[in-house]
Amino acid sequence: MPRSCSSPVPNCFRTGIRSLVAREKPFAVTEFGCTTHRGAADKGGRGDLIIQWGADGRAVRLDGEYIRDEDEQAAYLGELLDIFDAEGVDTAFVNTFARYDLLSRGRARSAELTEPMSPEP
Repeated sequence: MPRSCSSPVPNCFRTGIRSLVAREKPFAVTEFGCTTHRGAADKGGRGDLIIQWGADGRAVRLDGEYIRDEDEQAAYLGELLDIFDAEGVDTAFVNTFARYDLLSRGRARSAELTEPMSPEP
């Protein structure tokens, strides 16, 4: 089960997918996945929760120190793809989580993490 649903509500994710597929119309998951830092799978598609935003709507800094973890991201994608396949999802699109509007250390880059990463002052 995806971590974002397995702890608080066991089996809710798989059950939810199953009920949507049961409607007998083609079903597509249009975005799924997680960002590339350790612990991101627990946030699911809410990897942006680690970003502190200013009053002007621009990213200010991260809320802690994070370690890049592509293995966790890949495992999470695999878990979800296995569920989608087993439950009969017709199509699924991975979210790239690319945020080229975010700046770091004076240069543009996506919100995906580089190693090591810590909050900026």
